[in-house]
Amino acid sequence: MRLIDIQSTADFFGVSRATISRMIEAGTLPAVKIRAGRRKAIFRIPDHAVRKFLNLKPSEPLESAIIAKPKKRTVPDGENGETI
Repeated sequence: MRLIDIQSTADFFGVSRATISRMIEAGTLPAVKIRAGRRKAIFRIPDHAVRKFLNLKPSEPLESAIIAKPKKRTVPDGENGETI
């Protein structure tokens, strides 16, 4: 069983971390509490829960899709200040 962090799950679904947290609290998306710190608990979502939520077969690849995609960076173009 692979555990996926909330941010990677949010990126995969195209939603915010808050939405994933609400889904966990509502019981829509099962999660595992791995640590309850002084500030707040840390949750991870089992990959089989994501598969079940998406109605994927166990043989369908999830690993390549769940890895957090790099965020696009904007770099000033110098003269005009446009981004490339």
